[in-house]
Amino acid sequence: MPLDDTQIREIKGQMAAARKRDISFGICFGKKPVETVIVMHRIKEPDFLAKQAKREGNTAKVAFGTMRVDGKKLLLTVFEDPPASSARNAKLFLREIGVPMKVQILDRDGQLLEDDGDDDDGEGPKKEAAAADADPDPLAAKWQAVYAKLDAAVAQAASAGLGDPSKFRAAWAYACGNADEGDFPGALKVAARLAAAIEAAKAAGGAGDGPPPGDDDPGAAPSVDMDRRKWELGSKKIEPFVKQALEKGTGDPDELRAAWAWAHGKAEDNKFAEAVKALSRIARLITEARESGVTPAQAATKDMQDSAETRAQLLAAQWGDGLAAITERIEAALPLKLADAAKLDAVWKIALQKAGEGDHATAIKARKGAEQLAASLT
Repeated sequence: MPLDDTQIREIKGQMAAARKRDISFGICFGKKPVETVIVMHRIKEPDFLAKQAKREGNTAKVAFGTMRVDGKKLLLTVFEDPPASSARNAKLFLREIGVPMKVQILDRDGQLLEDDGDDDDGEGPKKEAAAADADPDPLAAKWQAVYAKLDAAVAQAASAGLGDPSKFRAAWAYACGNADEGDFPGALKVAARLAAAIEAAKAAGGAGDGPPPGDDDPGAAPSVDMDRRKWELGSKKIEPFVKQALEKGTGDPDELRAAWAWAHGKAEDNKFAEAVKALSRIARLITEARESGVTPAQAATKDMQDSAETRAQLLAAQWGDGLAAITERIEAALPLKLADAAKLDAVWKIALQKAGEGDHATAIKARKGAEQLAASLT
C-alpha cells in the first residue's frame, strides 16, 4: 500500500535527523518496492521497530539496526544478517518516495556487507538532482537554517547564565524532538518562542524565566524541575536493571522495551510527571522478568549476589510513585479530629520514618494502611 504524504514527510524528517545522529530503524521489504515498510525512532530499540515493521509489511524479509545519512548516501548498520539485495531494495523504495540516495549495508564493525551496485540512483545525476528539486520540503530547509543558529544561541545563553537555562534546554530538546519526528511546523513554532525568550533575557541583562508558557506549547510549559529531577534520578537507578532484563530476554521483553521507550519519549516531550509514573510499571516488569525462566538454584545464587540491592531500588521507585497526591489526601484528613485521625497520624508517621530509613517495603505497607484510613475519614 503506497505511503501517504504525511508518512513520507515523517520519513524525510527522520532522515534529516539522521544527518546529525544515528537513528534506530526496522524495515520490512515489500513484494513491491512501494510496499516496503520502514519504522524509525531516535530512542526505541531496533529489534522492536523490526517487529512493528513486520506486522505492517507483507513479507518476512526484515532488517534492523541503526542508520545515518552522509551526503547523498544512506548507511544502514544491521544487527543481524540482512535479506539478499537489501541495499538495492532499500534504494528502490527511497526512489519511489522521492528520496533518491545511494544505500550501503554495514555490519556492527562498520565493514561493508552490501552495496546497491550503482554509482548514482540508476537514473543519472541530472535526473536525481531534478527529482530532489521537484519535491523540496521548504519547512525542513527552514528548520536546518534555524537549527544552525539557535543551537549555538541556546549554548551561549546557558554559558552566560541568561534567563533559565534549564527551561531553554528543555524547550530546545522539545523543538528538536518535533523535527526528528518530521513535525517541522511544531519545531519551528517552539524555536520561534525560544529565540524570542533568549533575546528578551539578553535585553533584560540576564533576567527572565525561560520561554513564555502556552497551553498549546508543551515545550514551553511551566516549571517541571521537580518531576525532571525525579525522572533523572529514577531512570538512572533503574536503567541497569532494564538492560539486564532485556539481555536475558526473560519475562516480556517487548512490553518492557516498549514501556522504557514510552517513558523516555515522555521525558523527551518534557512530560516528566508521566515519565516518572511509568517507572513503577517498569519496576514491576523487571521483577516479573527476574522471577520468570529461572531455576530455584539460579534464583538462590542471584539473590545472594544482588537481589537485595535490586529489590531496594524497585521498592524505592514504587514508594515515590504518586507520593505527592497521597500526602495531600492524608494531610487534608488529619485536621478532622475524629477518632481515627490519631491512628492515621501514627500510621503515616511510621510510613515516613521507614521510608527515611530506607525500609521501603514496610513504608509501602504502612502507606496503604494510611490511605485506607484517610479514605474512610473523607
